[in-house]
Amino acid sequence: MKMTTMLLALSLSTAAFAQKGVEDGSRFGHGQDSLNCLKNISVYTEYVKTNNFKDAYPSWKAVFDEAPWAQVATYTNGAKILRALIAAEKDGAKQKEYFNLLMKVHDQRIQYLDGLNRLVKSPTTKGDILGAKAHDYFSMGGQDNNEAYAMFAEAVAAEKQNLPYYVLMEFVDASARKVKAEEAHKEQFVQDYIAASGYANEAFNAAKKESAKKNYQTAKDNIEAFFINSGAAECDQLEAIYAPKVEENKENLEYLRKVVAVMGMLDCTESETYYNASEYAHHIAPTAATAAGCAYRYLKRGDMAKSLEYFDQAMQDYKGELCYNGGLVTADGVAAFGESHPSVDKVMIGMGLLANPALCAQCKGMGGLERNALRGFHDELYHGYLEAFKSERNTIFHMKELWQFMLRSFDGGEKLFKQIKKAENSAKYEDAVALYGKYIGNWGGEATKWRLDAETDGEVVASVTYCPSAKLHLEVTPSHTELREGDTYDMAAVRIRILDEYGNPSPYAQLPVQLALEGPAELVGPAVVTAEGGMTGTYVRTLGKTGEARLTITTDRTEPVVLIFKIAVV
Repeated sequence: MKMTTMLLALSLSTAAFAQKGVEDGSRFGHGQDSLNCLKNISVYTEYVKTNNFKDAYPSWKAVFDEAPWAQVATYTNGAKILRALIAAEKDGAKQKEYFNLLMKVHDQRIQYLDGLNRLVKSPTTKGDILGAKAHDYFSMGGQDNNEAYAMFAEAVAAEKQNLPYYVLMEFVDASARKVKAEEAHKEQFVQDYIAASGYANEAFNAAKKESAKKNYQTAKDNIEAFFINSGAAECDQLEAIYAPKVEENKENLEYLRKVVAVMGMLDCTESETYYNASEYAHHIAPTAATAAGCAYRYLKRGDMAKSLEYFDQAMQDYKGELCYNGGLVTADGVAAFGESHPSVDKVMIGMGLLANPALCAQCKGMGGLERNALRGFHDELYHGYLEAFKSERNTIFHMKELWQFMLRSFDGGEKLFKQIKKAENSAKYEDAVALYGKYIGNWGGEATKWRLDAETDGEVVASVTYCPSAKLHLEVTPSHTELREGDTYDMAAVRIRILDEYGNPSPYAQLPVQLALEGPAELVGPAVVTAEGGMTGTYVRTLGKTGEARLTITTDRTEPVVLIFKIAVV
């Protein structure tokens, strides 16, 4: 009787001592439960080593349910086991069961993260785990892209460049998919792209192993592809996104600076929205970036004085090496800029060099351009392109682009240039160039003047002279110059033609035309227009004020023309 009592007491004591880790907060539990836990860890670990995930599952599941603090490997191996089971499972319901459990693995790891981190030398962050969860959700069957995106966004915000390459890549993919469903997400998508591409680039630069560099390069390439294919990559798209919001936020410095930074980073600095954001931000808190944006605006308008004023402001706040780019196409222009800005380290003269390969020599005082030298430049480049491209089509395409600049080195010849533009193969191109050279000064020889007379009964009734034009000029014709505003505004049309010295139209004088308007009126349209077919125009409208408005029209190859508009309000 006494022995029976003792055995019963021992049995009750052992049973009471047997507890799972999830019940008492220990790693493995106590009593028989701890022994079972350690046995299950040993069993499933051996199965995982041989990729026998099906047999590993029962023992792993017991550890996962009963001992959440046992080891970090419970979660890393568990994710590996469940991914394999999901991939191999044919039954949809069972697959979903495994998927839900995989999500729980990540959630439970976050729940017990502090305790698990005390077991290892290199702790894991919540952001790391969220990135892994988002990856598994995105790639293993998650149906809600918004949920995936939210997880990715939180992980990226927390871990930045420390995330695996595939997480950064999939984050942009999820954001791009969100754009297709929500038009309003475009602005945020642009921010996501910039952030992820920047982090991927940082990770690439920091990577020590070649394999890691290769992976992050893959991420960079795919991030760029997602952006390009998103529909938000073009400058006109950014214009549509930001234009109305810039006006709404013209006193919100933080927002304006973000727009300036984004559009500058994506090389959309020819946008009115970029200019507006720069100018609004500059008035609130001037910086080098906002001053540069304002400088671009006035350069585009042809107001070099105003552009340089803002460039000078940008210089004051910028501590790095300075390089100026904007409208320097002649040796005199380069020299004048150097005298006025001695602290600027470098200037860019690419546009000028394409028109005049001798520009660098001229800047050094070594003489002007000789047409024969220009012919040599053309021929060497042409044959070099043929050798490099192994394609007549590509070569001619690039040479036609060059001619748009070289035309500036010739007086006239726009009509004969038409033959060059029409050339479709090397033979036709070379014939057109030879014809151009023959009649337009022979690349350095004397120019030929042609006069065409029309006769009736032996009498010259009309005459037209063609030759390389020594000087172009503007013909400006307003619809009217006296504007009267009554119930609504009045508007005048201004027709602009570019003519040679003999009064002939210059259809290939595709020059930028600057329009500067002063007084109680405004331009309807941009301040810089490009002549097409030697013609362009603009409109001037009243603003409800009496007075005199002055419109100045200029190009870099003509004398300015000034129109005076007298405005009355009746």
